[in-house]
Amino acid sequence: MTIMKEMLNKALEEEKESLETRRKELELEIAKLTAEQEAVLFRLGHVVALLRESEPSKWIEENKSASQSGQEREEYTDPVEIARQILEEHGTEPIYYRELAAMVIERGGEIGGLDPAMTLVSQLVDDERFVRPFRRGWYALRMHYPKVKSVGVRKKKRVKPVSRR
Repeated sequence: MTIMKEMLNKALEEEKESLETRRKELELEIAKLTAEQEAVLFRLGHVVALLRESEPSKWIEENKSASQSGQEREEYTDPVEIARQILEEHGTEPIYYRELAAMVIERGGEIGGLDPAMTLVSQLVDDERFVRPFRRGWYALRMHYPKVKSVGVRKKKRVKPVSRR
């Protein structure tokens, strides 16, 4: 009976080592895939923004019916409030700033300036309700990412004291 127990324990130890090795391999693979996913999302945001810049009216027409799918919504004129509403409807997924600006304009928000998307970003930076959860250009609501610093928060540089000789 003890020989059977020893064989069983040996087999279980080998299985345990095998599973731990596989778990470590999977963790490495997950880390690589997560980094790759972030890079793809970053590039996708830029490509989508460039496409919208070259054909904004086409994109707006295509998405009008999708955004007006029978849901009545409170109308705002302030672009920051419209952005908040869009992000709230969008859920936890961040939106690229150029896409967000196009949606705000589509809903009647008036954004001035030479580059309306950058003008909107400058307004979002001053509002505590908005955060940049993982990359530049992507915006979401703080309520979905409570641990992320505000968009406008900058790292304070340490000032070295001037030595007088």
